[in-house]
Amino acid sequence: MKLRKVFLSAAISATVLLTGCGPIKEEVSVNIAETYTASNEKLASYTDLVWESADTAVVEVNGSEMLGLAPGSTIVTAKSGDSIVAEYTVTVNVVPVTGIVLSTNSTELVEGDALKVTYTLFPDNASDFGIQWRSADESVATVTTEGEILALKVGQTTITASTKDGIIATCSVNVKQKAAYDRLDYREKEFVDCALKHINAFKNPDSVVINAIETGDGDGGWCINISAQNSFGGMGSDNYWLSNIFGFQEWFEKITPDYSYDISLINEAIAEKR
Repeated sequence: MKLRKVFLSAAISATVLLTGCGPIKEEVSVNIAETYTASNEKLASYTDLVWESADTAVVEVNGSEMLGLAPGSTIVTAKSGDSIVAEYTVTVNVVPVTGIVLSTNSTELVEGDALKVTYTLFPDNASDFGIQWRSADESVATVTTEGEILALKVGQTTITASTKDGIIATCSVNVKQKAAYDRLDYREKEFVDCALKHINAFKNPDSVVINAIETGDGDGGWCINISAQNSFGGMGSDNYWLSNIFGFQEWFEKITPDYSYDISLINEAIAEKR
């Protein structure tokens, strides 16, 4: 809830009904989420005042500050010992919301990303009871009660923010796929990281295509089959041994592909990173 602190103004009025020897009595009108601060000079002579609200659901007190929480009316008193020094009849009013403006009307997120959307109500002094958030397609993106959007999968959806009176605002969300490298598992990332360090050994690194991968026996390398542009301008295919220490070296033995590697995604990640 957005709080506004105001004193005597067009938004808040206080009428002194009785002063002098008896307790201070005032009628106060305050809007929801706004604060009225009692400032009568008589109060300054007391150091032991205890402030109480007869209905804390309508008005909350913090010392001489009175915060409007809900529509209605209640009595706020200030006591010194057993004596009532001041008595305020506080009426809390509702200012209807006429519009919502979101911090963004459209956004593009990557799978797994999150974005907090904030809002502003109109008019400026509109009573803020909070707003409800909803996603048109929760399989694409969800939204929390605080307006945080979480992108789940590729697609499009609309996030709606609405007040209890039916005032709405929307934000369109386009969720994109993660980069190919981010979709690799840890073994595939190790392979791509190694390949990228040594791929410039080829005449045309951009022409390199990984066709098959066989994991080495405990030595951190891979037996692979690669297609790449040769010195005659054509494409050739050869087997290589790839390791962090020696880079690419010719390999003359047969390769037994490990199909747990996503070759297509690996080639896409290499192209992204180059």
